[in-house]
Amino acid sequence: MLFGPRPSLGWLAYLMLGGSWRRYTIMLVAFCLISLFIVDEGKKMVTLRHLSPAPFPPPVTFVHSPDNPLITPLDACSVEAASAGIEKGQMNRRVYVYLWKETITPADEWANWMLRLPMIQVTNMDLPSLVSGPLSASLKKAAFMSTWQKWLAARLGILWKYGGVSMSFGSIMTKALHVEFTGPHTGIIVEGENQLLDPVLLATPPHHPAIAVLAAYLVNDTSSANRDTEATLGQLLTKAFLNGCGVDRLTRLPSSSCRTFNFIARNKTFSIEKDAGHPEDALLIRYPEELYTFRDDKRFLRYFQANHLERFCPITARHLEMRVVAEGI
Repeated sequence: MLFGPRPSLGWLAYLMLGGSWRRYTIMLVAFCLISLFIVDEGKKMVTLRHLSPAPFPPPVTFVHSPDNPLITPLDACSVEAASAGIEKGQMNRRVYVYLWKETITPADEWANWMLRLPMIQVTNMDLPSLVSGPLSASLKKAAFMSTWQKWLAARLGILWKYGGVSMSFGSIMTKALHVEFTGPHTGIIVEGENQLLDPVLLATPPHHPAIAVLAAYLVNDTSSANRDTEATLGQLLTKAFLNGCGVDRLTRLPSSSCRTFNFIARNKTFSIEKDAGHPEDALLIRYPEELYTFRDDKRFLRYFQANHLERFCPITARHLEMRVVAEGI
């Protein structure tokens, strides 16, 4: 049985260090320094809140990949280009960027840079708050599947609930693109390869039937989970619109219930890695996926200069040039 006062944590630490006041003092000083460092770093972090897009006019939304925490200069360029033509008074036309992380650290240079871009709202992706209503059961299942299914579930949740223009990182608008929805069947779809739709850009009003069909395909077509992501997305999106719009092939969309959808032709999407030259009439520029695998500002700058991206995102391009000069590369 122990008598006397109970030992404090400090006294126990002292005993564990063999009763040495010198080692105990060193430990306390180190603990204090670490605590001050953590507090100081915490002050520099930005905590993201989940924000809902404004209902009208339809905003542009980006959803970052759940398994890729890095934000690249080309991501920032995508977002800045999407905000082109938005006036400061048009608060509803903000571009929303959804990240899966809740905080942005000082080391995340380009995520912090996007916070400073005008008319850009960087927010946390809170998937449960998006998948409410009729889609909740199917989309919540997708949240526990593969990365691309979780990413697509988030895009569908936003489109179903709020409508708007949903774009994927990896694409840059060369012209201002905003949709004024005039009815339940108005939106934008993009032609892809092999007579499929391209998921690079999708715009729909809220509660569009094709989104409901696509959500069902997403969780029921389990055989697609291990196939090529881009081809699978194109197949699912095409089937969903054919079903949701009540036609058997894409050429009949103009005479269907989706007749007011704008159909962007395939030659309006320019791929940096596949297409030769740089057509001036391109509406979207797509950059290669391998650029996500490195953090090399000089190599990013070469892509900017070679493809004249500074015309579409001048603020991001200037900041990238300054970083390359500062780093002495």
